[in-house]
Amino acid sequence: MKGLYKKVLIIDDDEISNYISQKLIEQCNVAESIISYDNAKEALQYLENCFNSDSEIPDLILLDINMPLMNGWDFLESLEEKAAIQKNETSVYMLSSSIYSKDFDTASRYSLVNGYVVKPLSKQKILEISKGEVYEKSIV
Repeated sequence: MKGLYKKVLIIDDDEISNYISQKLIEQCNVAESIISYDNAKEALQYLENCFNSDSEIPDLILLDINMPLMNGWDFLESLEEKAAIQKNETSVYMLSSSIYSKDFDTASRYSLVNGYVVKPLSKQKILEISKGEVYEKSIV
């Protein structure tokens, strides 16, 4: 999807990172609404509620890898089981401080992952994602 997102979901256990990401997205004016969770299990429950109630599914998900309780990989595994997300034009980008090639390779194996963004998130990276200038499985 290119352009304006109706709903962006940020999943990162670092509340400060979530706050900064939300403010940057707001400043770029690419999203109508932004929701953040500091717990991947709670974010998954939110998405399940969206699926079950026919609520609007986020069209962009920014997902951290290293989180307690449920990491980004476990979240993706659970999400891939939900066929509903694949019927929508939801873009998932890993948003991580990890620069390990193993993490890049792992992310590229998930059909739901459109790209890998290395923290810190910036206005430039947000605009590249929103304009479709970040190509599938590419590293920003």
